[in-house]
Amino acid sequence: MLGSLLYGLKADASFAVGRAKRLLIAGAIAGFFLLVAYIAGMLSLAIKLSETYSAATAAGVICLLNIVLALIAFAVVMIRDRMERRRRMMTAIRMEAAVQQQGTLLVNGLLSRHPIMGVLGVAAVTFLAGRFGPKI
Repeated sequence: MLGSLLYGLKADASFAVGRAKRLLIAGAIAGFFLLVAYIAGMLSLAIKLSETYSAATAAGVICLLNIVLALIAFAVVMIRDRMERRRRMMTAIRMEAAVQQQGTLLVNGLLSRHPIMGVLGVAAVTFLAGRFGPKI
């Protein structure tokens, strides 16, 4: 029984690692081509603007465009980070409530019938919640 469980966990872990590697490689390739396309687009914009305006003006316009794009990207990252922090906080609150509920059930059931096992169970739940629970 334990051997089949461990085999299943190993198979799941190897699948997840393989998927993560494929996603990482595909993301790196896509990022490279996106960077090449971005540079080519900025270069073509600079050439087109330098036909109408001076080279310094064209460079200034491209610089401002890049600053605006960087600020937009920064805002998106900050918003996503805030959403992730809120999600993590809600998960921690739910986990704490579940641990307290389990602890109450454990105490009510075990302490009345087997006091030593009840105390050991509460100690184990408390230790595991403190050790592996989310850190706020």
